[in-house]
Amino acid sequence: MDFSTFSERAHVAVVANAARFAERLGHDLIGIDDLFLGLLVPAEKEYVSTLERIIVVHFGVSRLAFYTAVESITVRSIDSVEAGELYTPSAKQALLDAPIKARQEGHEGLITRTDVMLAVLDSKDAVLKQIFAKTGIDLEQLKLVLTDKSPVLQ
Repeated sequence: MDFSTFSERAHVAVVANAARFAERLGHDLIGIDDLFLGLLVPAEKEYVSTLERIIVVHFGVSRLAFYTAVESITVRSIDSVEAGELYTPSAKQALLDAPIKARQEGHEGLITRTDVMLAVLDSKDAVLKQIFAKTGIDLEQLKLVLTDKSPVLQ
C-alpha cells in the first residue's frame, strides 16, 4: 500500500497506531476497528485527538468505551487474503477510498486523518457497525459532524 500521499499524522494513525491496537487485541491483520482506534490516538503534540474531542463533546463517548466495545467483539469474519497482506479487506478498501474522500473534502494532494476516518466510517464492515451500536453513536451524525455539515456545530 502506498502511503506517500498521506499526511504524516494520517500515516502514523494508519500504520503505527492501528498496528499497535491490532497486536494488543490479538488480531492477525489490521482491521477496520484497529484503524478506527488508531485514529482516536492523539497526534504528536496533541493532548486529545480532534476525532476523540468530537466524539466526547458531541456524543459523550470516551476512547476507553470504544476500546471496550472492540474488545467485546470476539469474532471477526475475514474473507481470504493474499499472503503477506497486513490489512483485512474492509480496512484495505477504506485506505483505498481515503484519496476519494480527500478530493471530496478539497484536500488535494494530501490525505488527512479526517479523510481516512470518513473512509473508515463509510465501510460496510459489520464489526464497525457493532462497535457503534455498542457505544450508541449515530454513524451518520458523526460523519456530518466530521465534515462540518451538522447543526450540532452551528
